Amino acid sequence: DYVWDTFRILCRIARIRYKQGKNDECIQKCDMVLAYHRHVDEVYEWKALSHKALGNWDKAIETMNIAILYETPGNDRNTARLVKIYQDLICASSEGKGNHTNRN
Repeated sequence: DYVWDTFRILCRIARIRYKQGKNDECIQKCDMVLAYHRHVDEVYEWKALSHKALGNWDKAIETMNIAILYETPGNDRNTARLVKIYQDLICASSEGKGNHTNRN
């Protein structure tokens, strides 16, 4: 399906932008996908990691919370992976690695 392929391509571009340190562009691509479909693997993860890299810890945690609900309902293995990322963000944030001051 053409539309689904477009979502997957945008998600791959988001991942590349994150790895290049272009976090604003990554978030933009993720938001493009999520505006039309909220059940795309990994899109929330790259968005959350980009928010984290920008110091937006609250948005990173919020994004992963949403991911747990919507990314792949019924896929217990993926849900467990998302919960782990969510918990890691909360732990890192509460250990002082995130100061919750940059709230864009």
